[in-house]
Amino acid sequence: MKKQMFKKQFINAYRSAGLWFVTLYMEAFLRRIDELRDRNKKTKLIEEIYNNGEGPDKDESGT
Repeated sequence: MKKQMFKKQFINAYRSAGLWFVTLYMEAFLRRIDELRDRNKKTKLIEEIYNNGEGPDKDESGT
């Protein structure tokens, strides 16, 4: 079953991600939108962002 994100949830997620994160990775997300539907590919993308980033997240779950 596909989860649906409502507008309010999207706005909250967008705001909590921070402008730096959205700015840096929005193009990557849009280019790889089909991969984000696959749980394993999405996990690999998150790992890649976490390992290559210098953001404030202390672990992958924050990313």
